[in-house]
Amino acid sequence: MPERGGATTQSGIYYHNSVAAQYLGRLLDTRSRPPRDRVVAVRVEALGALDDTVATFADDHRAYIQAKEVLRPRGDIWERLWQSFAAQYAHANFHREQDRLVLYTGDARDEYLDLREASERTTATVSYMEWSGRLTVRQRRLIERITTSLPQELREGDARLAFFGHVDVEIAQLSSIEYDIVRWMPPTAEPALTIFSLLRDRCGGQAHRRGSFNAGNCSGTASLGVRARFPHGESNDGKAPWRAQCPTAGESGPFRPISPGSAHLASSHIPSPCGIEYLNSYQR
Repeated sequence: MPERGGATTQSGIYYHNSVAAQYLGRLLDTRSRPPRDRVVAVRVEALGALDDTVATFADDHRAYIQAKEVLRPRGDIWERLWQSFAAQYAHANFHREQDRLVLYTGDARDEYLDLREASERTTATVSYMEWSGRLTVRQRRLIERITTSLPQELREGDARLAFFGHVDVEIAQLSSIEYDIVRWMPPTAEPALTIFSLLRDRCGGQAHRRGSFNAGNCSGTASLGVRARFPHGESNDGKAPWRAQCPTAGESGPFRPISPGSAHLASSHIPSPCGIEYLNSYQR
């Protein structure tokens, strides 16, 4: 999570919530996608070595996401980022060859372009020597600099290759995220940016209590606060209705049934023509 204090911090938090909201939009989206691209759960400020966002996909792989709007590629924050990635990589709940470590940044300086390309070049590479030979001089120097922040067991040869083979780098400024948001949001009569803004607000509201949102048949504790009317009354995983789980919100028990294709109404809400409801209070 970005350091606290000042306008830069607030901008960083806003960026973090924007990245998380993309995945919430994909969670709500009913359009057909391969299991590897279909989001089934999102946790903001997740427990673990990485405390930003964790997205779970239909094929059971997870993306552990660190979102940094601006990140200087050296210094304490940079080193702590890689130490956190390494700790998550070593954690028992991290499934190697399946899960991903994702750096999302709005910083388009050369180091991040080099890092993205270096990570992509691990694909179909069978040895560290082969991978190193495919890198430019500048990319090798960057990898060497990052490696000094990693534990000893990840600094050598094929162990280093395996670690960087799990790293993805996404470069997107906030304006680019908002411009490209249509492909992340569920299809509704409302503008995609409107839905995105509501979801971003919910990410901010749940982050302090490590909120978890999913599209399954969960025994809910609190509503996400945004309902989308699905074209066929189905949720992302084919079940109706969609709902969200915030396990630390202080409520328990299942939601009352909602008729397929309808919005869940609360005592106070702001209706919209497409069936999106932004809830100000909750109703069973």
